[in-house]
Amino acid sequence: MSTANSRILVIRAGRLGDTLWATAVIEPLRAHFGKGVEIDFVVMANMAPLLVDDPRIHRVFGLRRRGLPSFWSPTKRAILAAARQQPYRLVLDLETGTDFRELLRRLPAQQKVSARPRPAGARHHVVDDVRELLREVLPEDCLALAEPSIRVADAPLPPRLCQSHGYLVLHPGNSHIARGKANLRAWPLRHWQSLAQSLMVRHPELRLVLIGERAERPYLATLIEAVPDAIDLCGATSLPELMAVIRHARLLISTDTGPSHLAAVLGTPLIAVFGPSDPNMTGPWDSGVADIRILRRGLPCSPCVHRSDYGACSHRRCMEELEPERVLGEALEILASGWAASA
Repeated sequence: MSTANSRILVIRAGRLGDTLWATAVIEPLRAHFGKGVEIDFVVMANMAPLLVDDPRIHRVFGLRRRGLPSFWSPTKRAILAAARQQPYRLVLDLETGTDFRELLRRLPAQQKVSARPRPAGARHHVVDDVRELLREVLPEDCLALAEPSIRVADAPLPPRLCQSHGYLVLHPGNSHIARGKANLRAWPLRHWQSLAQSLMVRHPELRLVLIGERAERPYLATLIEAVPDAIDLCGATSLPELMAVIRHARLLISTDTGPSHLAAVLGTPLIAVFGPSDPNMTGPWDSGVADIRILRRGLPCSPCVHRSDYGACSHRRCMEELEPERVLGEALEILASGWAASA
């Protein structure tokens, strides 16, 4: 197809996983409109580093506050100005809320397509929602290309990691901890401590790295004290630096978190511990570039995150009863397999 006036705007202003899943539109759009198509993205400003160096993306608009109307939002005004100067051929709105309706109404574009809220009881993955939206504008043969992917420049590793003979990454926290929400997705810290100490005994040649947001540090303080030989990078990395740390790791062990989605996209072996969340809906997307292992206790009440009684859980058995020995066994198997991190 001719790329004349092939300018496309993609809107998805969410967190790390949301932004990565939105990249599933890139290759189908390039397959249909040609590699010269100009694809612009609207994302949260703190997620922009995921995309700004991607040669497939023309421009990234970073929002600091997504809910502001255009009158109060310099970024939304910039989007409108760019569209008035050269209208978009297609706008893909991956949002299901109301924060971008005013912007969409005012945007000059040949075609605008918006995501719909998923039906009650749906258990398919968010990436499949992206494919359904693309199905409205692209031929079927392009949809198989709809998988999350990023092309990023490699930031320098912290010197302590450059001097090591390889390292493992643990992410014991999650965004709910960082935002002060109910901590139902967390694996108990005593399990993390047992796992970390066992890994250091079984693989003394590998360094152990702890990652997380600065706001997670109070929660992780006892773990940091319990494994003093670990390299503590909690709150110490920018997003590009975090991507580099994960890209070159021998293995990432996490729960349902943004870094787990990064590992899946970057090709780093991953163990993700799930309990209340449903990995079939929001788990790391397995496109075959990494060894991804989802571990669950398999209780009848799990997953529960989309049920009305989710916040009332008092036992958290799905996380409490998933023993560190099981995670350790999977980790040792991955390390023995020699699956290499991305170069």
